[in-house]
Amino acid sequence: MPDPWTMTETDDMESTIPNPAMSDTSSTKKKPTKKPRLWFVLAPSVTPALRTLLNTDDTGKPKPNTTQPPTTVPNANTLPTDSPPPIDDSSPGDILEVCPDGMSLCQDMARRIQICGGAALLIDYGGAQNNGDTIRAFRSHTQVPVLSSPGTVDVTTDVDFHALRNAITQISGYGTRVGCYGPVNQGSFLASMGVMERAVAWIDKDSTSDEEANDVVEALDRLCSAEQMGERYKVFCIVKKNPDFPYTSPPPGF
Repeated sequence: MPDPWTMTETDDMESTIPNPAMSDTSSTKKKPTKKPRLWFVLAPSVTPALRTLLNTDDTGKPKPNTTQPPTTVPNANTLPTDSPPPIDDSSPGDILEVCPDGMSLCQDMARRIQICGGAALLIDYGGAQNNGDTIRAFRSHTQVPVLSSPGTVDVTTDVDFHALRNAITQISGYGTRVGCYGPVNQGSFLASMGVMERAVAWIDKDSTSDEEANDVVEALDRLCSAEQMGERYKVFCIVKKNPDFPYTSPPPGF
């Protein structure tokens, strides 16, 4: 069965309008069916969201980067070396997914952590940078077109952890008491936190049945293996740092 959202070369408005000159009184001729269409609406000028999220001027051109580097060079062993380029380096025509609510939520958490202390762990599927068009929908564990049944499907996208980091940096800057670490693969994080040892200790208990042991092994494989959730899911940390030691070791697992 063809995809109802796929348009063909002959799928235009004229095919859905009756033409008297070509009328056919035959009862066997089927009436043309109008297929659903998707419409993309673009703003006629630069929007506030564009200026805020992409750091552009009123004409849409990128503003020069005036961020000053820190006066103290951090230890290279305690900082990530594979950070992707900022969103401002995106080229014309690139597809970007932006989640203002997610960035605002992370900024609120960073402010709370800076005042009250503590840390936050964010675990979800995504990547260290914007991966373009990742929006998709699922129904009964099967991927379906996003607009196939509005209100009855689960719509989701990948988390852009790099955008969350940038959002926190915008309110903190250099020398603050809030640091960001990750994202790291969920499998690597759980392994470094001792999930393997805890699983073995549970299985070796005399009170653990064979069925329970199998459940632990299956759960461990699901959470940590690269083929399932181990690499697809990432772990990101927001933590309060000691202002006297701004470049201390990262938290456990990072």
